[in-house]
Amino acid sequence: MCSFAVEETQMDEEHVSISPQLANWIKFNTKELKIRQTDRRWAAEVVNDFRENLLKFLKTNDDQPFFQSVDFLTSGSYFERVKIHSPDEFDIMLKLQVPSRLRMTQLDGGLFYQINLLRPTRSPIRAFVLENDNTLSSSKILSEMYRLVRKFLKTYEVPDKRCRWEVNRKRPNSPAVTLSLCRTGNESDELISVDVVPALEVPSSQGWPLAVRDGPDVDNWLGKKGRQEIKSLPCFFVPKRLKSRNRSKEAKVSSA
Repeated sequence: MCSFAVEETQMDEEHVSISPQLANWIKFNTKELKIRQTDRRWAAEVVNDFRENLLKFLKTNDDQPFFQSVDFLTSGSYFERVKIHSPDEFDIMLKLQVPSRLRMTQLDGGLFYQINLLRPTRSPIRAFVLENDNTLSSSKILSEMYRLVRKFLKTYEVPDKRCRWEVNRKRPNSPAVTLSLCRTGNESDELISVDVVPALEVPSSQGWPLAVRDGPDVDNWLGKKGRQEIKSLPCFFVPKRLKSRNRSKEAKVSSA
């Protein structure tokens, strides 16, 4: 998200010694946090199979052509290799190409925006434009994402025949379709959770919104080069509504 905070901490230069007992405890528990290779392999197989088959389904699904040009951008602690303990949470960003330039009306200090097409279009994205308006509806995009995922699961089979995917109930103000992998049977605990997030990719020629175009203030942390690298990343809008507002027009800006 385009909200970055750098917390400055003052390091105590005084050397702090720890007891051998504490050192052994830390070493033991650190080993417990590492993801076992067998768990990593099983989780990767299940999630990657789901991801690749969902992509094939969307690209060949004729009843919603806007999703046929999709691609995935994996994000989250597991794919960024900072996940510890169980590999049980995954985030998959579903990139949707916007065919034209956008008008981005800033809301709430630049984290949320109302997205408008600059001109009417005959492209498939018109299915998600509000009537008598060029405003894109975040609720329409998210609702269609739910419908497509449910349709996909009707024919999809998990590689591990002992498991099944279930679509969770919508969470207020969440931009994701959340799924849980459970053991087959009436009662089962969640083994893996996956968030599928539809995201509108801003054309590279347009760049980031004005409020965040300079990038985050990380010069003293990552240096000017790091800041330029962040600014060069694609900009996406995810369908997340502002809290305390009952509208379907807002989207939240994100980078990946």
